[in-house]
Amino acid sequence: MNNNRVVAKIQNTEYSLMGTVDQIQMDKISAKVDDMIDKVKNSNSILDGKMIYLISCLNFADEILSLTEKIETLKEEIQDRDKKLEAMDDVMELREQLFTYEEYSKNSSELSNETKKERDTALEELDKSKELLDQLNKKVKQYKFDIEESRKTILELQNQLYESQIQIDKLKKI
Repeated sequence: MNNNRVVAKIQNTEYSLMGTVDQIQMDKISAKVDDMIDKVKNSNSILDGKMIYLISCLNFADEILSLTEKIETLKEEIQDRDKKLEAMDDVMELREQLFTYEEYSKNSSELSNETKKERDTALEELDKSKELLDQLNKKVKQYKFDIEESRKTILELQNQLYESQIQIDKLKKI
């Protein structure tokens, strides 16, 4: 990872920093921090600077925690989907066995109507299962995408929190 020199402009004050993010990303982070600070300022006009920054940090931490919990929930859902997909593999194997059985029964002179009905019902269920498997695959892809997006957001929020902590430390020194 290359360290970049970037400028974070927070509340009309510029801070020169070294980090792995580029200036465009730092501008986004700075804007997010500014927005959070402005929201806190606007919500209570009697707060002093330290309290505004503290509440802003707490708000960021709350966002990070919420996103982390959402990621955990999504991971659990993906695990549940994976288990269902494994069950679908068993269903597909059953389908192959059914087709093999169908070939044997064609060669047999005695194929009862009841067996044909059971086969047709099983094929319908397998088709429904295939459709469900396709739907589950799409959802798993979406969940993986959502997790990646959430991970990126968490990293952004962590960077913002780090910057806020730096600001708090600077303010404490003042």
